[in-house]
Amino acid sequence: MVLAIGVSLSACDDETTGIEDEHFEPVSMQLVLGGQVLVTAGSVGGPVQGELTVAEGEETAHIDVRFLDENGNVTEPDDDVSLAVTVGDVNIAGWEQDIPGEFGGHLHGESAGQTTLVFSVIHGSHADWISAEVSAVVEAAGS
Repeated sequence: MVLAIGVSLSACDDETTGIEDEHFEPVSMQLVLGGQVLVTAGSVGGPVQGELTVAEGEETAHIDVRFLDENGNVTEPDDDVSLAVTVGDVNIAGWEQDIPGEFGGHLHGESAGQTTLVFSVIHGSHADWISAEVSAVVEAAGS
């Protein structure tokens, strides 16, 4: 029974055929700006190292989102998945993707404070993987 549960959690049903297929399931992700890893985060409830910062009224350069497998190697997402980012308080910060669903984007500083971002790998109508909460700090203008 435990094996059956494990298999069902690691596969997705194709809604048209009912056939289960494997899906993209990284162990962790990294947020990379200009070649520098700013944040490493595990899945929901997992560890997070680092935080994102931006000044109020500004936006960061493009931040790449990359994923790691169980050996710490970068692993590429499947073609049929996309990235969604949920911001805890959109009055403090925002996340903008140049192309909807792309694996990257810009952090916008709306007002001074701190909020969280959660990154999800979306496959069809559900998330195959969800990150732990990543801290985003917006520094007051002129700080």
